[in-house]
Amino acid sequence: MIRGMIVATALVFCAGLAQADDIGDRQAAMKAMGKALKPVAGMVKGEVKFDAAVVKASMKSIADNATKSLKLYAPGTSKGKTAALPAVWEKKADFDAIFKSLAAASTAAGAKVTNLASLKANFGGVAKNCGACHKDYRAKKK
Repeated sequence: MIRGMIVATALVFCAGLAQADDIGDRQAAMKAMGKALKPVAGMVKGEVKFDAAVVKASMKSIADNATKSLKLYAPGTSKGKTAALPAVWEKKADFDAIFKSLAAASTAAGAKVTNLASLKANFGGVAKNCGACHKDYRAKKK
């Protein structure tokens, strides 16, 4: 009986650690995507000089982190310090589709961008997916 209680306690503790790891990992992934997006958005707005190498690296970072993020919203990871809304788990297929679309759009943009005009032509798909996720699945900042 005592052994069973110890095992149960260990499982609860480990589940809590896994949840905290997922939340921290997905926050790190979101910050990495935001950091990667910033110079590219600046280029699109004309605030930053165009640099194809920066665009390619940024699009790869966004695609990699979007793909990684698919695994970081497991059931039970909605509690804790997170801006993820309950809709993430209620509409999981739609939520996952946005990440998959973001990864695809970022990969495509990274492959197609050679100059500012091609960046502007391909940036919309990336921005659209970021916005869709923030609109429906992220709590508003206070």
